[in-house]
Amino acid sequence: MLKSMKWVLQMGISSMTFLSDSQVLVAVIYGKNEGQSKFNIIVNNIRCILNLQCNFEVKLIWIQENMVDHNFVWRPIFMLATMFMIMFLFVLTLY
Repeated sequence: MLKSMKWVLQMGISSMTFLSDSQVLVAVIYGKNEGQSKFNIIVNNIRCILNLQCNFEVKLIWIQENMVDHNFVWRPIFMLATMFMIMFLFVLTLY
C-alpha cells in the first residue's frame, strides 16, 4: 500500500481511496499503536502520507467483494492464456 501511495503521489493525483482486504492493516493505520517493527515503520509512513494528503483514505474491502474484483481481472487473462496454449499445441501438432 505504501508503494501504491507513493506512486499515486508521483502521478500527481490528489484524491484517492485505497482499498485493503486486511482488517488488521486498516485498524493499525487508523489506530494509535506505535512500534519499531518493520510493519509499524511502514504503517507510520502510510500515516504520514494520509496526514499530508487530506483527500487520501484507506478503506476495508471485505474478501467476498475482493474476490469479485479478483475474478473480474484474472478471468480474461486466464482465458487469453488458455487460448494461446491451445494455439501453441495446435502449431506443435502441425510439425
